[in-house]
Amino acid sequence: MTNFSGVQVSNGSWASIWRCYTLFKVQHFLWRCYHHALPTAVSLITRGCGVSSLCPHCGSQEETVMHLLFLCPHSLQAAAASSDSAGILSLISFCAWGIWKARNHLVFEGVLWEPYLVVERAVASFWEFQEARSHCSAFHPVSTSPLVGSWIAPPIAQVKCNFDASFCRGLSLGGGGAIFRDFRCMVLQAIIFTQFRASSALSLESLTRQRVVFWASNLGFTCVWFESDAKAIVEGVLNEAVSPSEIASLCYDIRRDLQLF
Repeated sequence: MTNFSGVQVSNGSWASIWRCYTLFKVQHFLWRCYHHALPTAVSLITRGCGVSSLCPHCGSQEETVMHLLFLCPHSLQAAAASSDSAGILSLISFCAWGIWKARNHLVFEGVLWEPYLVVERAVASFWEFQEARSHCSAFHPVSTSPLVGSWIAPPIAQVKCNFDASFCRGLSLGGGGAIFRDFRCMVLQAIIFTQFRASSALSLESLTRQRVVFWASNLGFTCVWFESDAKAIVEGVLNEAVSPSEIASLCYDIRRDLQLF
């Protein structure tokens, strides 16, 4: 059991965070809630920040994670407005995320989102996400059985990216692709790059890796494990002294870009 200001929450319920069909950033937000890592007023005070401990919405109770999401009258009104769909864990995750965004708008911009508006935006985001899932297989879980013994999952809350490229020597053209999975082996995003012009297969692999790192940053992933079967590139990125001359500059660019993670 986890205790939030005297309220007991089952640890089993928190384990469902990583099984919830929702945006990765929302999962990460909920994971931070579980670990008391949100910068609520009470949390900021414990870190030495000179702020009021009171909730910015109700002004009557200290702002803890439990109060913010479940006990504040503002949050309770939002929960009541979405009660018809409260059994949908995915929707609940969007509502919790919406409450946190509304809190930040009030604190940093002085803008008050009424509870009905918080719910409207959360529901709109939820259905947009559901629509995207229905058209993109990248959001559907994949079977882990074919990967047993060959694919090692990243640590919890981190992402692994596998990428590869294919080169046509006669046309000096090729393409590449990448797939991003979380620790459950669930596909978060899949990307295909077509019609690269390159001088060699090795050069094409390097260009693909450069594009993959760029996309990982744009997708908002902050901790990514990159995995490739191109040994020469991996060694060239890890050790500048052994970078093949034809891709030395690309290896340098990749090393620089990887500092983002």
